[in-house]
Amino acid sequence: MFWRADCAPCLAELRDARSYIEAASPERLFFVGLQGADALRRAAVKAGLPMERVLRANGPPAEILRALGGAPPRLPLAVALDPAGRICARHSGLLGTELVRRWEQLCGGSHAED
Repeated sequence: MFWRADCAPCLAELRDARSYIEAASPERLFFVGLQGADALRRAAVKAGLPMERVLRANGPPAEILRALGGAPPRLPLAVALDPAGRICARHSGLLGTELVRRWEQLCGGSHAED
């Protein structure tokens, strides 16, 4: 999931991070921040997000969002990859555990867009 510390829907998603991680199991789920490390760390700690699941994007946020989610760039953005590293699903907005579970099943080899 791509997020920012100043994005209210993103922060709502972070509060559900542990349920998303459990829903994605055994697949790995990461939370990729699109701003400075200090702001991301403070928001992640406040939300109780496991820090080993927090990454910081390297590149212009708008370009990253357009490349992965289309235009206009929107947050939060979730992207699921298949075993070969190809995008098999994506979703802008609040994610939910049911969609995470479905992606865990779909992205093991098929290619679906949601």
